[in-house]
Amino acid sequence: MLCRIPFLRRDFLRHRARIRVPRSTISGYVIIARCFLPSPILTSWMSGMMSIRKQLEEIHLLQCSLIPPELFVSVLPQEDCDQWSQLLHRYTQDGQIPDDASDWQPASTCRFEVRIEDGPIWFEVELPRGYPEAEAPNVFVRGKNLQRVDQERWREIVNDKLSQVREEGTDFQVQSLLCLHLIPLLQEELKAIRVAQTSLQSSSSSSEITSQSTPETYHVLFTSHHLISPTKRRNLQKWSAELLLRGFAKVGYPGAIYAEGTQADISEFAGRVKAMQWLALKVRFEEKLDVEKYGQLDVGDGIDHTPERKRWIELEKVGEVVEVMRRSGREELVTGMGLGTNTTGNASMSRS
Repeated sequence: MLCRIPFLRRDFLRHRARIRVPRSTISGYVIIARCFLPSPILTSWMSGMMSIRKQLEEIHLLQCSLIPPELFVSVLPQEDCDQWSQLLHRYTQDGQIPDDASDWQPASTCRFEVRIEDGPIWFEVELPRGYPEAEAPNVFVRGKNLQRVDQERWREIVNDKLSQVREEGTDFQVQSLLCLHLIPLLQEELKAIRVAQTSLQSSSSSSEITSQSTPETYHVLFTSHHLISPTKRRNLQKWSAELLLRGFAKVGYPGAIYAEGTQADISEFAGRVKAMQWLALKVRFEEKLDVEKYGQLDVGDGIDHTPERKRWIELEKVGEVVEVMRRSGREELVTGMGLGTNTTGNASMSRS
């Protein structure tokens, strides 16, 4: 600063050798300043010099206090960033303000960010020229897609913790605010966010796996004038086993075919049935089955002789068809189509 005051620069250089000032020390500058500066200017100069020294000391302490993945990042323009970096480097090397008076008063205030790597929320800090003696630091909450409610919540946290730190009278307000309060709180919040994201991903993966392992069930009902051909009956038995279908064939007069399975398998089965020669074949329905309502078709005799009951059976009477469907709560699916008028062995199929 002395060298920036034109009318003092000449006298300062002229008398420097005679005054014997210790170089690179604050006391040396104070001795020189007292020789040339009026009291108000001297006070302002000394205050500014002390503030810069304390800011450099605190920035150095903060950088040493951060541990990965915590980051210190300057947000100044490149020229200002270089000036602060050089000043900090010389201070950390010498432990004192540089002896060149033009270096210790940077053109800009110091601004930097402290964040956790890949974290969606971080803090931006500005150190005013009068910090820490006369002014408080400015601490801003930044973030990616930060909602207003979250920004306001963090703003309140910052103000509350900053007031607490200033009341305690600590020498390093910003370092204490960040390292003792804000960063631990931020780490807890980021951990909670990651746990929630992991839980959501696990839930989505489980739902996807469940969806893939339990595909939607479909069913189809055919009626025909008759079903007598041994070839057709063997094909129906073979196809049901191949496609893992559950159902029955009503042989004789009239004929009926009912099957349930996955949508793809039912579609394949229906296509094969239609490809055969039939007399008056009708597709009564081919649709999604309400499994919660009807469950799985019971085509057995009510006794589990094997780990898995029979999948495909042949029936000879319409009444047997109605009974099989009734056991699985599906009686109306056949009676509603005109298939069977009662549940006796003499039940008949209406001709439509």
